[in-house]
Amino acid sequence: MRGKNLKPAALFAAACAALWLAAECSAQDEAGQTERSAKEDLEQVARKSPSLFNRPAKSTPAEQAEYADALLAGGRIKAAARQYSALVRKWHESPQAPYAQWQLSLLLDRMGRDKDAFREFQYLIRWFPGRFPFDQAIERQFQIANRIRTAKRARFMFGGFEAPEEALPFLEQVAKNAPRSRYAQEAMFQIALIREDAGDFEEAARTFEHVRITYPNGPYAEQAAFHRARCIAALLRLHPRNEPTYREAIAAFAQFLRDFPDSRLAEEAEQTMAAMKEKLAAMAYERAVFYDRRGGNPRAAIIALSDFVRNFPSSEPALRASRRLEELKKSMEAHKE
Repeated sequence: MRGKNLKPAALFAAACAALWLAAECSAQDEAGQTERSAKEDLEQVARKSPSLFNRPAKSTPAEQAEYADALLAGGRIKAAARQYSALVRKWHESPQAPYAQWQLSLLLDRMGRDKDAFREFQYLIRWFPGRFPFDQAIERQFQIANRIRTAKRARFMFGGFEAPEEALPFLEQVAKNAPRSRYAQEAMFQIALIREDAGDFEEAARTFEHVRITYPNGPYAEQAAFHRARCIAALLRLHPRNEPTYREAIAAFAQFLRDFPDSRLAEEAEQTMAAMKEKLAAMAYERAVFYDRRGGNPRAAIIALSDFVRNFPSSEPALRASRRLEELKKSMEAHKE
């Protein structure tokens, strides 16, 4: 058999390829469920309580904080993280608890445990408001969310692949935590880009519109306006003859050009809008010709041709439509006589 003649290297390559395909399919199937569960996990931040498996080494919160600090100074990062965590669980109301929670969050971030670190920063925001450097925590959360967005999965297979959709609940939480911050603007823009790349054009268009309206003077307003129009236009791939969608996309590009006439994307917007207008005109002309060729109802043909000439006066078939419209009108007048 052919399979028996394959060398071990070839068999290994084939097996890796099969694993790659299986991993990609699995990632796509589980993406929605993963996003929902991660979002719920971030929103439900239950208060920590004492644990038999994570008990403090000292008898007071002050002594415990000093002990954890000493472990950290000695380079024992994991041990220090455990002791900071134990302090928070045992003495949640103590003055040392916010400090210990902050240190725990920083250490998990330092160890590369991105999702755990994000959640610990979220715990600070939920349970110790005003008792830690908030701006720094948001910055750290944003950096972590971006690392999750660009992280490689299954590196053992041809270098791995990215799964940016895993970052969605984390980016959304950043925007929710600090909606007026510069991090929120970029987080929402990244969310929209991820949706667009995934082919979720309706949701992406809504998010781009949110960025454009909420942050009109922000650094992403221009790109958000352009991408919104492009997402609406992309919906035509699924419904290529949907005239309302054509009009909505044309209006979105026109709005972009009004708001950002000097944009480097203006030429692309104008070309795309012109192509959609031509397509819309072609469909309208096709409909008018259909009524004309059916015969027996010249009045319907006159209405269709009149609508076409009025709505698309500068289109290529407009002159032919006008001539045919005059012929039909003269024919109807002659029949009246």
